[in-house]
Amino acid sequence: MVWEHIEGEDVGTRLRSEGPFPPKLAPELATQALRGLNAIHAAGMIHRDVSPDNLMIFAGQDERPRLKIIDLGLAKNLEADPDLELSQDGMFMGKLLYCAPEQAGLHKGETLDHRTDLYSFGLVLYEMLTGLAPWEAGTPQGAIFNRLSEDPLPLAGRNPEVEVPPQLERVVLRALAREREDRFPNAVAFIEAVQGVARKLDRSATQEVPLPRAGSPASPARSGASGGGEDGRTARELSRAEKEDLLARIERAARWVREGSKTVGQVEALLAGGNLDDARARVTTTSGTRPGRVSPRS
Repeated sequence: MVWEHIEGEDVGTRLRSEGPFPPKLAPELATQALRGLNAIHAAGMIHRDVSPDNLMIFAGQDERPRLKIIDLGLAKNLEADPDLELSQDGMFMGKLLYCAPEQAGLHKGETLDHRTDLYSFGLVLYEMLTGLAPWEAGTPQGAIFNRLSEDPLPLAGRNPEVEVPPQLERVVLRALAREREDRFPNAVAFIEAVQGVARKLDRSATQEVPLPRAGSPASPARSGASGGGEDGRTARELSRAEKEDLLARIERAARWVREGSKTVGQVEALLAGGNLDDARARVTTTSGTRPGRVSPRS
């Protein structure tokens, strides 16, 4: 057997050495992985062993990160002879920590399909974003039992050192639905959802903050500043107090946006658990924290 030699590291090694992936890099790599899975599925195959160790990251010719799926040793033809389906019923194949509920025998006699791979990749993407598994369990057997009976833990707050955008959390949790009908129907739909989030993140990261022009109603010029004042400033420059006031308001608004993102995830988790009163109280508490005007510091 001959394999391609890839100069890089697998996702599991990268997680152990550097921790969670940045929220903008994870969707980029996820899109590449899902395109690979789509190619496998289009050929009538399923991988059945999607895990961090089987996703290799390397630098492309443009030095941007690239991802390849490796180790198709468990790949199975979906149109195989029924007499060769023994591994789908009774005998589990693949890594325990990244198996789908149907691989673990949630529904007896249920055969596997491409959505099994999408679930496994949802587990990998959850771990890429938080650095942690979707359930608290001391053993692989406990992790399997939890996914058969419990919903994944919300990504928001899962790792206090990481902020996961709420829209990206919703994509991951859909991929991890216990019932296959509730997951993405195929890799293309998964890709579209991930790329939609990536575009929103890119837009929010590149928003321009307009600065008030001197002499405009939003920022009147200081008296005696035109033509150069006592300190040499022109009418187009902001005073120190005006600059500090502007920066303070921008920082407060940014802080409110970050806290609001956390709140959305918390409220969704409370609603999912049926805690309507707690969710309403959380929204009420947050609505009173909108950023107001910050007084300039001297």
